[in-house]
Amino acid sequence: MKPPHLFPARKLKMLLLSILAAGLALVLMVLVARAYQALPANDLLSGWNDKAAGRSAVASGPIVTTTITPQGGGFLVYFDPQNSPTEIQVPPGAVLVTTTLVFTAFPQPDPPFPPSIIYANHAFDLEAYPGFYFHNWLPAIIRGDGTGPAVDRPSLVAPDDFYFLRPITITVHYSNSDVGGIPNEYSLRLYYFTNNEWLDAATTCNPPFSYLIDPVNNFLQIPICHLSRLGMGG
Repeated sequence: MKPPHLFPARKLKMLLLSILAAGLALVLMVLVARAYQALPANDLLSGWNDKAAGRSAVASGPIVTTTITPQGGGFLVYFDPQNSPTEIQVPPGAVLVTTTLVFTAFPQPDPPFPPSIIYANHAFDLEAYPGFYFHNWLPAIIRGDGTGPAVDRPSLVAPDDFYFLRPITITVHYSNSDVGGIPNEYSLRLYYFTNNEWLDAATTCNPPFSYLIDPVNNFLQIPICHLSRLGMGG
């Protein structure tokens, strides 16, 4: 009678080593994820985004964050020193995963507007950080027009490369002093910085949306599809 078959000791050793290595890798991934999730969203990749966009890092003002969900969208509001609100409305279906939206106010556009644009005292960054941000498999819109298909890829999604599945609406309320140097308030536009130049933020969507400008109640409203550094001018 043949003895019962025994699992070779060498194969058993290799199997145990493989299980141990997989366990250690999983622990390391969890520790890295927790470390990045513990950081404020605006601290992630600090300075990298500015260098990638060709602009210098400047001292920022107040930071406001909110959570966006695929089912409910989200809303963010920032009040400037004159108590004028800037509102960001994100509709349901604009993101595929729960995402943190980060608004950072700046005292002036950086880099400065060209001479052809008169600054209207509102400049800010909008950045989006999808849930498990660091090298995770997550659906992301990369270099689209806000309506293109999602691309599943393991990547570090730069905040300035974030496109929404549906346009978000920005409403900037301003004071009379903000636009004191602008002869015609209907010339007001929201500009975004890309490829070393300031362009009309309406063009982040294809086709672009039209502005709603109300000189009586002092506000500008425009839907956009792409996040970046933004500034208002005329």
